[in-house]
Amino acid sequence: MPLPPFEDFLTEYIALKSVSLASPPGVMEKTARFLVNHLQAMDFSAEIVSVPGAHPIVLARWKVAAPRASLLLYGHYDVQPADPLEKWKTDPYQLTIVDGVAYGRGVADDKGPLAAMLYGLADAGMGGVDITVMIEGEEEIGSPHFAEFLRSQEIVADATIIADTGSICDNMPALTTGLRSIISFKLTLRTGLRDLHSGFGGALPNAIHELTRLCAMLHDERGRVTVEGFYEDIIPPTDKERATFQLLEKCEIPFPRAMGTRTVADLFPPILPRSIHAFMPSLEINGIHGGSEKTIIPAEASANITARIVKGQKPQKVARLVEQFIRDHTPDYADLTLAMERFSIPYAIDFQNLAPKFLKLFQHMEQSTGEAFGQKPLHLREGGSIGVVDAFKTICGTDSILVGVVPPDAQIHSPNEHISVETLSRTRRLFGLFFRKFKCGSVR
Repeated sequence: MPLPPFEDFLTEYIALKSVSLASPPGVMEKTARFLVNHLQAMDFSAEIVSVPGAHPIVLARWKVAAPRASLLLYGHYDVQPADPLEKWKTDPYQLTIVDGVAYGRGVADDKGPLAAMLYGLADAGMGGVDITVMIEGEEEIGSPHFAEFLRSQEIVADATIIADTGSICDNMPALTTGLRSIISFKLTLRTGLRDLHSGFGGALPNAIHELTRLCAMLHDERGRVTVEGFYEDIIPPTDKERATFQLLEKCEIPFPRAMGTRTVADLFPPILPRSIHAFMPSLEINGIHGGSEKTIIPAEASANITARIVKGQKPQKVARLVEQFIRDHTPDYADLTLAMERFSIPYAIDFQNLAPKFLKLFQHMEQSTGEAFGQKPLHLREGGSIGVVDAFKTICGTDSILVGVVPPDAQIHSPNEHISVETLSRTRRLFGLFFRKFKCGSVR
């Protein structure tokens, strides 16, 4: 079957409620099958691969004689939950276009950019390059099974291509050159055998009080992390990287307003507040849980905490420091359960030691992006994490070209996720230009 019009494809794709955390029965399988069918329509050899305990993984291959390059295209079809639904202006699972802006869960992360990459490839026509496509359904929950899957495959690639990072302003594209990594903790404090009547308040310990006091100790009054050694081993930004973020101060939308806040933290002068998330580590309390609507003294409370660490830092060391700090500051009358749930390694492209083929591919992507968007893409480090990037590097020995087109105000992971139709169109065009270079012989 031929590929449907792009908007029709994206409409059907967005309608699939592929929430990796808790999807309706059969939806993840249906979404994977939807992608396989369309990859087969592009003449890929495509299949669904099952990994025990994992959501289905889509694997597709295209082989040519005497390829000019071998590429691995990665994306994810899973999305974050849409709640709170009452905050959405549109149906989150219905692609809605208003004044040139597309709304829907996954339209920016990552269904829209992934669709644009595949349609750009279709526009260029297959040929000149070996291509492997991997699309997983667990990126939003940390890709817990992807490394296992990757080890089971025989992958040879000159580069991995990923369209799942951000830009700074709309229509100001970026090629992401570094990512922070993530370490996540789950901690639970128990101060009694059972919840108590709040009439005993003031006489007995309250688990939520103790937990929030402990969490507050993690930062000083300015917001800096108080864990000793937390800021060690950081490789500072280069003068060129600093200069790039200084240019971004000229964006039409001020950074706080773009992010929906009234201010930004100015923790490490002379590092600009806009660039702290790219160059410095952080420790965030993501959620605190406990108690109920009843008038009780809760006996148990829990918190989710994540650290984001940067180039040069070692996740095992940072995890050990944070764990020790929490244990040292837990009161002796409380029982602590502390678990590290996942961690990854910071990623950065080492331009001084790149394989010549990868550098050539990176330069072609830079050129294609510049042609499609009318301006050369910025080279940016990013504050987020994509765990599979480290897996591609350590397991396959492959660096990644991370194409960022999603602006910070796209509200990914939040209600009213959106991206401009023009940005999706330009993204499709940039990939079309990139893949045509292989057919015309400009990549050798």
